[in-house]
Amino acid sequence: MTTLLEIEKKYNLQTNVEAFTKLLGELGFHETVVEHEADTYYSRPDVDYMQTVECLRIRRKDNYAELTYKPPTIAKSDVTVKPETNVRLDSPDTAREAHMLFDAIGMQELVTVDKERHTYVHADETGLSVCIDIVADAGVFVEIEILSEDEASARTRIEALEGALELDPNSIVTLPYRDLVMNTQKDKANA
Repeated sequence: MTTLLEIEKKYNLQTNVEAFTKLLGELGFHETVVEHEADTYYSRPDVDYMQTVECLRIRRKDNYAELTYKPPTIAKSDVTVKPETNVRLDSPDTAREAHMLFDAIGMQELVTVDKERHTYVHADETGLSVCIDIVADAGVFVEIEILSEDEASARTRIEALEGALELDPNSIVTLPYRDLVMNTQKDKANA
């Protein structure tokens, strides 16, 4: 059995959202969904997930909730590649019980990231999406994501799409939203 990988690259959006969505349309992408996501991140008391770049989160969306775990990041690069384990919860209300469970077993809440995600897909590209993320306390970002078993071809496709979307390679963001929001909140607290 082969593991499906999430291969993604994230950028600060250097143009306005309207111009970028127009370009997406010209390239054959269409918006499929707009969702509000609230992701609450946790860490273990004995392992700092900020240092290991692990992810344990409870995600609440408009219509459902899920638990996600992503293992530690070993190598730093401009493309993130991680296996991802998701457990879908039966309703958004179930997220409250998941928070209670994490609290009961001693997990430490780090931060909640609120974002509005606009997802675009291309009819000819299965497993590929381009998302515009408006993240409270962090900014506006573009994520190109491919779900694939073949990391090399996914990286090549992401690089080609980066050029077609006129994304500036200097605007690549390697930190997760969790870290960006936590850094902004720390800066505000120290100001």
